[in-house]
Formats: sequence, C-alpha cells, structure tokens
Amino acid sequence: MSERYPIVSPSGSDEPAQWPESTALAGLLVTDRKLILPVLELVEQAQCAVDDLINVIGRATIEAVLQMSGEQLA
Repeated sequence: MSERYPIVSPSGSDEPAQWPESTALAGLLVTDRKLILPVLELVEQAQCAVDDLINVIGRATIEAVLQMSGEQLA
C-alpha cells in the first residue's frame, strides 16, 4: 500500500492536522519525566489494539474467501 491518507484536523477545518516535531516531543519528555511512562503505556495499548484489529481483519478475510469459494462450488 503506497497510498498515503491525510490526517484530518480535529477542529473540523480544512487545514490538515500537524504532528509535533519529534525533537519538541523529546524535549517535553525530558523536561517532564513523569510523562514517559503514560506515553509508553499508550503506545503499548495502541500496539495491542492494532494487533487485535489485524487478527479480526485476517479472520474476516479468510471467512469471506471460504464463503466465496463455497458459493462458486454450489
């Protein structure tokens, strides 16, 4: 998949949302070290959610292929 999708601004404006620069975020995490653990926990939760989504999509794809194959045989 080489197609890139735009990030929609939460304010509803036509302007695309901008990600903060990684150096600015790193500076914030160095300044306020208490933020690192919650950020890491969010990343871990997001990774688990993505893994679950991939699992569900994979199963649904296999089921769809099997169903289409069964329909062709009938």
